[in-house]
Amino acid sequence: THKNDSYGNPEQLLPYTIYDTSHRIYASPYSAIEALLRLEKDGFTSKNVMKLLDFDFIRERFDFKDTELLVRALDKANIRHGFTGDAILETDLVSWQYGLKRLIYGFCLPPETAGEVVNFDETEFIPVVDFEEADRFELIKLHEFIETLHRWLANRDKTRSLSEWITFLEKETLHVFISEEAYDTSSFRRLLGQLDLVNQHGMNMNYAYETIRYAIIGALGTMESGERLGFGGISFVSPSMFLSVPAKVYAFLGLNGSDFPRKVTALSFDLSDKTRLTKTDYDKNLFLTLLLAAQEKLYLSYIGNSTKDNSEIPPSSLVSELESYLLSRIDNQVDSLIVRHPLHAFNSRYNAAENPLLKYFDLTKKQSEEELTNTNIQEKEVPTLPEKNEK
Repeated sequence: THKNDSYGNPEQLLPYTIYDTSHRIYASPYSAIEALLRLEKDGFTSKNVMKLLDFDFIRERFDFKDTELLVRALDKANIRHGFTGDAILETDLVSWQYGLKRLIYGFCLPPETAGEVVNFDETEFIPVVDFEEADRFELIKLHEFIETLHRWLANRDKTRSLSEWITFLEKETLHVFISEEAYDTSSFRRLLGQLDLVNQHGMNMNYAYETIRYAIIGALGTMESGERLGFGGISFVSPSMFLSVPAKVYAFLGLNGSDFPRKVTALSFDLSDKTRLTKTDYDKNLFLTLLLAAQEKLYLSYIGNSTKDNSEIPPSSLVSELESYLLSRIDNQVDSLIVRHPLHAFNSRYNAAENPLLKYFDLTKKQSEEELTNTNIQEKEVPTLPEKNEK
């Protein structure tokens, strides 16, 4: 996909994965599929449904723009639990069906009906009129998403043959809930292909949903572990002494003199072995490992000037050692490897006629279209994003 952003620059979607943080779960379409498979009928609450919309892959598939508006709508309509609820227990008053009816009729009825009880289809309710006309499209899309999800749950808990489960997972799950135009789902398709091989070898028996879910979630977990090796776009990871997987490009951010390598303060009462490795030793080993693991390019970033008086700040001692080593090898060409970025993005150096600094995607629309037609976006070299006040 290709389009221009509000500044006229070509916007390109790059696959990425975030590890070592709680946000990692939202960085994979397979995590979104797993969340769908784990959703139960009795867990059809507003909280669990909104968790599904935390995934970009599902949210973009249904074209949601404002999730905060949806949260406010659920609160105004008092939607809590269950699709229809129980009229005897009066849980229907906090159900999705009842609450969505209040929201939809809220912008369909005239304003003078605000606060009045409406009787429609043998159901009495008070329409929610707190939203403007521009918000109605988000509410209509919410209604479509909930109806689709409810039908999917009703159709999911059936006993099927293996070939029927493959069709259900591809046609009724992947195609319906995941935005395949923007995200790569080839690994999940390969998983379905493996199930088809099992089917071809005479294992086409009838299976309950719980059995298929257990197998699929287990396979997805293995798939996620395999992707930790660095395949499938950009991987964001925390520094670790075990990070030694070869990659075409490594970008090491935050190599400030006061931050890396970590300092160890010896305590006077510490009687432990003084010869054991410290955090400083581990950081030095990590820096050497990344030097060896980078196959084509290595990007090192640090804050080079003070934010108070703009005075120069030395980088990490390891970066200084690397500069000294390169100076002894390539003489005066070291300066060409160091780029000092201005504090502000509107600095004239970014628009200089000769040797302008790289800023985001400095491509014209014509150039980007030509490159996108001739080169797959995942195989293109990713331009380095400049960071403020850095070398």
